[in-house]
Amino acid sequence: MFRVVNLDGTSVAIAGSLSDVAEIMQENVFPGWYHVLECANMLRSSLQTTQRWGSALRHVDGRAIMTPDPL
Repeated sequence: MFRVVNLDGTSVAIAGSLSDVAEIMQENVFPGWYHVLECANMLRSSLQTTQRWGSALRHVDGRAIMTPDPL
């Protein structure tokens, strides 16, 4: 599971795969930079294992560029 968040940490969307993240970025968010977090456990509790996968940029024309963090 992946979570898209604003730079201030506000959750924008949850997606099941990176292709779903790309689709959400192209259609459902405002232009700008976003963090993409990989969530190992999407339980309702606050005890989740989350790590940053990378970043995503939504252009004004609708294009989305997703960049993974270096290992």
